[in-house]
Amino acid sequence: MGTTAAGAGAVFGSGAFTQVQAERSVTIGIDEDSAALLQLTPGSGVGSVDTDGSGQLVIDTERLTNGGNQGFSVGSTVLLGETAGDGIPSDLSSASVVGNDAKVAFKLTNNFETVPGDDDGNDGIDIAINLEDIAVDSTNEPQSSLTFIGTVDPGSDNSTTEVVSGGSQAIFNDVAHDSEIYFAILLETASTTEPEDIKGTVRFRAGPNLTNEFPTDATVSDSGIVNVTQDTTHTSIQSAVDGANTGDLIQVGTDQIGSVTIGVEGLTLEAGDGSSPTITQDSGTVIDVNADDVTVDGLTVEAGDGTTAVDIGGVSDSAAVALTANTFDLTAGTGTDNPAVGIQAGSGAGVTETIEDNTFQANADNFLGNQYAPTFVDDDGRVDLGAIQSENTFEPGVKQTDNLLKAAVPVTTDGEFTQALTDDLDAGNPVAGGYLALSDSYTDGLDSQSIASQQTSGSGLPPGYVRVDIEPDDINTDNSYTPVNRGDNAISGAYVLETGQVLYVNVILSGGEAYFFVPDAYSGQELTLAVGNFNQSSDASTWADLSSNDIIIQNFEVV
Repeated sequence: MGTTAAGAGAVFGSGAFTQVQAERSVTIGIDEDSAALLQLTPGSGVGSVDTDGSGQLVIDTERLTNGGNQGFSVGSTVLLGETAGDGIPSDLSSASVVGNDAKVAFKLTNNFETVPGDDDGNDGIDIAINLEDIAVDSTNEPQSSLTFIGTVDPGSDNSTTEVVSGGSQAIFNDVAHDSEIYFAILLETASTTEPEDIKGTVRFRAGPNLTNEFPTDATVSDSGIVNVTQDTTHTSIQSAVDGANTGDLIQVGTDQIGSVTIGVEGLTLEAGDGSSPTITQDSGTVIDVNADDVTVDGLTVEAGDGTTAVDIGGVSDSAAVALTANTFDLTAGTGTDNPAVGIQAGSGAGVTETIEDNTFQANADNFLGNQYAPTFVDDDGRVDLGAIQSENTFEPGVKQTDNLLKAAVPVTTDGEFTQALTDDLDAGNPVAGGYLALSDSYTDGLDSQSIASQQTSGSGLPPGYVRVDIEPDDINTDNSYTPVNRGDNAISGAYVLETGQVLYVNVILSGGEAYFFVPDAYSGQELTLAVGNFNQSSDASTWADLSSNDIIIQNFEVV
């Protein structure tokens, strides 16, 4: 074969990727989502490179032939650009491209200053090159070939080189901001292959934590975000959504820090096959759905204090929305007065929702001991809370209170009840505690036989309260204590509101009577009472050791 150094035979896209359908061209482009991150520039000394007036650089392989005065024809080898040393390197694995704009086929510049979602401890971004689409019309041996040699910042201490041939791909890891990758291109044609018979697509993309493969035909991997409908790859979910059309399918294979607003009707946002991506945001809303017929499937959405995982308030009344097989992780919520929310349903006439097979998670260690717990679903008449409770999983448990589904500790037995109270007191607040979800099967088995009477008026009754009297003979008064600012003895008591919240009280022992007070605002509510010989000022772990002889647990309705 003949050997020549010449200009390049390719199309370089400096903006959004566009494949040029030309039988005589190789197309080199940047995926749409990486267009703002990367810049392709032709070598200034390559005469066969020219602009096409639309931000792309076009190089015609016909100009590499003898007729184009480039001295390249069938059965030839040409190096487009220069490598260190003379001529074509005999060992490509040790080749290095020169860092001279006038002596390279092209260079690629990294313009990305920040790397969202990068967790490898480095400041650079990964850049992938894919030659898997390159085709050569040749049936003879040896086959023709196209090879790219790229050197990052030639001559620097951190200089590295990757060599990639047609049918394969490579990744330049942790390329720093403003770094430049200089490329030379080696073309070899068999004796029956014209230069114009080499054609296809070379693609670049940038992203954090790229592992080993550039997605082929825009299939998602653990390092990609793909619009499957349009066959495009992206480095952020928002840019994928912004470029989507009605009914598009976007698959996610990588974690992301940052919010997503969906304003495209009929869009499906789902985890890629084999992927378990997590999306999180420090405040506000992680995924904001502002269009109809949207589906979010298979994602893990994390939300802490002051943050909502998914807001469907922007869905039109009576329109459809589907949230399926997701994990709404609120475990970072610490029990503030602005708790984490899983789904914010909004207000209106209702939506046609499919909210099923999701897992809602909260951390009881974080919400016990105070009056605030994460809200799994916040609704104002738009969704069916009963159906959501039956068709999803809630960890540790769930309690419906008015228009809310709150995170709560499930209780189905006396032992679980006393243990929950133990954990709640251990967490700190001896007045207003966390939320418990007492099952109907458990409370249905409780009666009020130990409740002697209730008084709504009379001497010594504080205004705005109901006095509840307990049969004193049912109480083991051992280890009674004296409440602060009272002369009477007392034993510890707690009652659970219909909302699931625990409130703690002193059960007063005076003149052979045992009683406590509840606000009359709870009139008509069914409360569940626990009274025992535990001391609120002592180690709360003693609650868990109480036997049926030490504690009474009763259901009663406030008059």
